Amino acid sequence: MSKQKEAVERARKAFRTGRTKPLEYRIIQLKNLQRLFVERHKEIADALKKDLHKSEFGIPLYETLGLEGEISMAISKLTEWAAPRPVAKNLLTISDEVYIQPEPLGVVLIIGAWNYPWTITIQPLIGAIAAGNAVVIKPSEICAHTSKVMGDLLPLYLDKEMFPVVTGGVAETQELLKQRFDHIFYTGNSLVGKVIMEAAAKHLTPVTLELGGKSPCYIDKKCDLSVTCRRIAWGKYTNCGQTCIAPDYILCDPSIQDRVIEEIKKNVKEFYTEDPKTCPDYGRIINQRHFKRVMALMEDSTVAMGGENDESECYIAPTVLRDVKPEAKVMQEEIFGPLLPILSVGSVDEAIDFINQKEKPLALYIFSSDNKLIKRMISETSSGGVLANDCLVQFSVSSLPFGGVGNSGMGCYHGKFTFDQLSHLRACLIKQLRMEGMNSVRYPPHTAKKLDWARFFILRQMKMGKLVRVALTALLFVAAAVMVQRFLTD
Repeated sequence: MSKQKEAVERARKAFRTGRTKPLEYRIIQLKNLQRLFVERHKEIADALKKDLHKSEFGIPLYETLGLEGEISMAISKLTEWAAPRPVAKNLLTISDEVYIQPEPLGVVLIIGAWNYPWTITIQPLIGAIAAGNAVVIKPSEICAHTSKVMGDLLPLYLDKEMFPVVTGGVAETQELLKQRFDHIFYTGNSLVGKVIMEAAAKHLTPVTLELGGKSPCYIDKKCDLSVTCRRIAWGKYTNCGQTCIAPDYILCDPSIQDRVIEEIKKNVKEFYTEDPKTCPDYGRIINQRHFKRVMALMEDSTVAMGGENDESECYIAPTVLRDVKPEAKVMQEEIFGPLLPILSVGSVDEAIDFINQKEKPLALYIFSSDNKLIKRMISETSSGGVLANDCLVQFSVSSLPFGGVGNSGMGCYHGKFTFDQLSHLRACLIKQLRMEGMNSVRYPPHTAKKLDWARFFILRQMKMGKLVRVALTALLFVAAAVMVQRFLTD
């Protein structure tokens, strides 16, 4: 038996003991996970520095602080999330108990990504634990140091039977995908997403696919370009551009292109100094394969800023490409690196048409002080999420679902959305063995009169709230009348 199969079977056996059912167990696991980030910060930071050149103070900001907050919220809200959820009744079920009961799915597989390895792997794990599942955790082998640390540390803090960590590369992942899971959660690119979905289909396993794509960034020529370009420069070059919701390209009027370039230059200098290569806050491309891929994307475009590189260090400077054509290499795939192409559009109509001709992106960014323009772009385009006048920060809002649409993914997570995504929302109806007269309309022999009654009960269900209010009012009038009658007779 392979190690992967053994890990899955061990997790399923542990799940069948029922020990994840009590909320107390789940809370203990979440608190242990929270303790990991407090006690093991140095090991986490050292590995991330080796893998992605992440800085001492940038690691908490982009990796662990959000996870600690997500865990705290899950602990505080778990009783509410896991409680039965009453639902509206119709006339046929007015005296019955009707509710939704969240229950664990079973054994969940989480396949993490390498660009934010802790955030992207652990955030769905938090929701999976809160929902009462067993979880097989597969960190990305591309961030080798972090993968090893994750494999070493998680079993020290979590129930190692219920939450096994499986490390390794493509072969190990392929072996995992042969096993049966109750849900698969994958973050990565659409090509691998199709492989995941195909493997899941063999077992009718539901999937959550957090993919990516080319997220457009439209700049209205009337907006404050100084603030706009500052926020775009931050959103694009954070983590060396290796962010699934980074602005992939800019659409703007040709009259403001030069100003946009100058403002981005100014902010890159402010953020990362004159020489970003020596700046501790500027990252590196994950490996030489991706370095060569990103460099090849520049071949048929004009560099307006940056372009410096060093293959030995997987370094590519923050780069802007000007006057980019739609058919350029850099526009044919998600960049996932520090290149920012600028394409000219003459109007918002042209921008909307351009966006709609592409696959649906994970994010759409709009910079404008015109609220009507913002609402129009939201109305006439489709994307996983929309953010106006900033970049990336939608990821930090736990009350918003985070996920793609079409080619950018399916399903969503964050906060309660993760809990619901990794739960079975079980429909429950508890009737009594009485009031059988109400049921006679459904029993044979069927007659016109029974059909009329059925029509009344079924078609009036949407107005039930009004009927209940009328009935209560009538009862109050009757009670008042009885009291008045008694007073007069006394």
